[in-house]
Amino acid sequence: MYGQRQYIFSNQCHDLLQKNLSYRLILHISQQTKRFVRKSIIIICKTQQIIRRSLKYFGYLCQTAGSHLLLIILVVGDYRLLYPRPTDSTKNPILLGVCIHENDIKPITNQIYKLKDSIYGKQDEIKSTKLIREATITKNRTNNKAYVEGMVDIITSYDAAIFAVIMDKPDEPIIVPEHHLPKQYYLLLKKVEFYCNHHHYGKAMMIFDEVHEDADRKIAEAITGFLFKTKFGRSFHHILEMPLFVSSAVTPAVQFADIFAGIVRHYYENELDQKEPETEFQEWLVALFAKLHNLTENNFIPKSHYLEYGFQKMGKNFSYPVSEKFTTSDNDESLLSEEISNDLSE
Repeated sequence: MYGQRQYIFSNQCHDLLQKNLSYRLILHISQQTKRFVRKSIIIICKTQQIIRRSLKYFGYLCQTAGSHLLLIILVVGDYRLLYPRPTDSTKNPILLGVCIHENDIKPITNQIYKLKDSIYGKQDEIKSTKLIREATITKNRTNNKAYVEGMVDIITSYDAAIFAVIMDKPDEPIIVPEHHLPKQYYLLLKKVEFYCNHHHYGKAMMIFDEVHEDADRKIAEAITGFLFKTKFGRSFHHILEMPLFVSSAVTPAVQFADIFAGIVRHYYENELDQKEPETEFQEWLVALFAKLHNLTENNFIPKSHYLEYGFQKMGKNFSYPVSEKFTTSDNDESLLSEEISNDLSE
């Protein structure tokens, strides 16, 4: 009888212990849940603060820039890598930027849609490689010819600017440090910075013709690294630090840069900067190029008495002293007052 009572008491103690442990476990879980909820609320509040600040900053940009906000459309010419390669078929890769005022985007887009619809109907985007070639003239492909000329006529009817960096295909593969901004991008951004500074524009937004995720990411990281981590980059006050990557197939204005880069590339590959045109195709190129070149601006650097051309020939010189080691020294000066002496101009 005594043993049975002891067994019952033992079972009751075990049950109480189990209930106590369960209660403590539930209490612990409840406390952890409360902590998690509190942390989540804090994170949500901080996220909301960041969003509000971002929207406030964006509103500030729009308010301060007003009609002076400039939309910069950049395209990587006819090659699809950070640097051209010795195996590329392109003799003169081009990096070209079209500067368009934000208020002009809507009418320009509307004109492009009308032009495309009147010539090609609902056909998808037509790349410059199919438009700008000898067959357009020799085989009397009037639609392609009319489309290219129409695109050039549209941009020349607005207060826009065009800048280009003309490269030579390298003899050897180009090896550069990771996150290093390629020279051609630096030169193009510098022209846009000068342009905005000279005309007292507020900010310039960069829009790139997307290539693929990895290449786009490398360009974005290189640009933001240059703008934030180097003294040369920090002297750029007009470039908005948020490059965008869009598809030219669904963004008509970006098609401008692709077609114009094709015109400039063929102009230099036919060496029309050194000789007179000999064929009807070359004459067509010269006429198109002249209209685009009229939209560029040269930059005069007062302290160095140096003239930098809006259409700049870079040659095969892909190296330049804009690196982390160089630009973090105390000897650097503002980009707007000093020029790198080994830049090659037209």
